[in-house]
Amino acid sequence: MVVTLLSILSVLGSFPAILIAYKVVRRQHLSLFDVLAGAYTVNMCLFPLLASQGTLAELGIDPESGTVLKLFAIYFSFLAVIYAADYIIRRFWPGSILCFTRYIENMPVRKPVGWAEIAVLLGILALCWAVMLPRAHVLVGATEFNEEYGAFSLYVLVSKLFNLTCGYVFISTWLVRDVRSRRYFVLLSLIMLASAFVIGEGRRYFMGLVLMYGSIYYARNRFVRVNWLKVSVYGAAAAGLLYGSIIFFNVMRYTKNEKEFANEGTFQRLTSVVHEAMYNYSDMSSLAEEANKSRSMGLFNIIYQYLDHYHEPYNGRMLAEAISYSIPRFIHPQKSLLGSQGLLEIESGTFYDVADSVVFWGIGDWGDIGGIMAGFFQVLVFALLAGALSLVKWFGRVPLWMTALCLNVLFMFAFMTERAIESDIVSTTQTIAILLAACAAMQIVFRTSNRYSL
Repeated sequence: MVVTLLSILSVLGSFPAILIAYKVVRRQHLSLFDVLAGAYTVNMCLFPLLASQGTLAELGIDPESGTVLKLFAIYFSFLAVIYAADYIIRRFWPGSILCFTRYIENMPVRKPVGWAEIAVLLGILALCWAVMLPRAHVLVGATEFNEEYGAFSLYVLVSKLFNLTCGYVFISTWLVRDVRSRRYFVLLSLIMLASAFVIGEGRRYFMGLVLMYGSIYYARNRFVRVNWLKVSVYGAAAAGLLYGSIIFFNVMRYTKNEKEFANEGTFQRLTSVVHEAMYNYSDMSSLAEEANKSRSMGLFNIIYQYLDHYHEPYNGRMLAEAISYSIPRFIHPQKSLLGSQGLLEIESGTFYDVADSVVFWGIGDWGDIGGIMAGFFQVLVFALLAGALSLVKWFGRVPLWMTALCLNVLFMFAFMTERAIESDIVSTTQTIAILLAACAAMQIVFRTSNRYSL
């Protein structure tokens, strides 16, 4: 590998991954800021470090340019804010869900599972399959179909229910001490993970669930002697599911008959996917390989290209557009039609979905101090969600499903770095509203602060 400015800065910027590995080896507590920094390290340092000179040249990235230095200066300023917030949270708010391993470790043991609970969980899973499966088997490019799914559609609501159920099952697996109940929850967890890459939102979504499951296990078993046989079996199963998801989504994206595919019924769509995977995947492998290369470098590349040309900062107007875009139309009829993502696409000179991120928004809105502002925005989102859950706890014991909901949203924010800030605004607002509304309802129903602990 040729030593360049890009490779040197990528190695220096990989310290969050080294820090996470050190903490895991020493069995220390982890926080969601560790997960966030680690996820950005993969996209901003690991992928560029592993990229070949040919890939960099094809993308138009000069590994010795001043743009690389400027990009990493912004990235390091983002990490500085994140780790400063991490220190403050650990020092003055160690009981918050942001210190998730300590929070989960201190959660009380839950009661054994009953048949009624299993029936409800399986019923929710069946509902998710029925509603989400048709959408999952239609190409992302089939815009006629996608337009049917707005921010408040049945699909979106059921997908959030699926996320909540995944978190509930994952946490229950390691909170229950009854051996029979734990086996049931382990089986349900595997079913949930297997379902995630079939009816979920993609590989990053699936890997986010795997990461959350592994983190919960680590939180409850930090000082338990590692059974490497079980770790190997579960790791092989997760790798197999990940590989299956890669094949599945590549077939979906590169199938040649997308119009016919979109008009088929649910069973026919699934049959078509299997047929394409068996007979046509070899023809599409080169397309998939090239797409994966550019996709892995997408976040780094779009920021590099943006910084390589001068753009006047929006100085907060992009955030205002994002907030306006996030408000439902029945509340704000004159809402923004672009949001931050649309503005970034216009500024980038592209007419397709760019690899958005909080850091990219910070650069577009605030220029050279974009890394600092992006860090403040991310910390604010995390603090609002953790504060809402702490407010519920102030009134009484927090129900398990609330912890699952909040933890799932936080993990997806921390792990899925490629997203527009509108998703942060909408998901944070919705989650806080659900937590506070449920807390108020339980106060009215139970009349006392310590009885709701489901």
